[in-house]
Amino acid sequence: MRYFLGDEERRRRLFLPGLDRSRIVAVVSGTNILGYASFKLGNRGPLNPVFADFRREYGAVPGLVRMMIFHAVEWRERAAGQFYVYGIFVKPKHRRKGVGKMLLAALVERARREGAPVIELEVAENNERAISLYEGYGFTVTRRVGIGFLRRFFPFSALLRMQRPSGDAG
Repeated sequence: MRYFLGDEERRRRLFLPGLDRSRIVAVVSGTNILGYASFKLGNRGPLNPVFADFRREYGAVPGLVRMMIFHAVEWRERAAGQFYVYGIFVKPKHRRKGVGKMLLAALVERARREGAPVIELEVAENNERAISLYEGYGFTVTRRVGIGFLRRFFPFSALLRMQRPSGDAG
């Protein structure tokens, strides 16, 4: 989303008012968040902005355009299934230290507790580091999804849909 919604501070201002924290897991050391992951369960995810939020952050017309793109992306994700990994972020200085694996383990456990048979996610086809992490944790590619007209907003032309059963260990 950073490609069309702007930097982290701008996205924080947009999403924080309606953030559903029950859809987020984090790896914490002391008072520092090393990384976090968010998910959708039963088609409800962590981000719930309304037009007023977009208008406040970007203005009327640019806000409307961004809201339409956001909801186009959200619609695709809602069609993905019952338990959908919305996003994973690990702070750069903590990457390649197992934080991503800890987050994936927490997501698998949550999906298992909720009775979701599979965990699904999508990743940009050129994000080799993330794909390697997911494959190492048992995710397999089930489909390549072109992004069509949205290509002009992103530095990739397709997403890989990946999934794994929620009931087995990583």
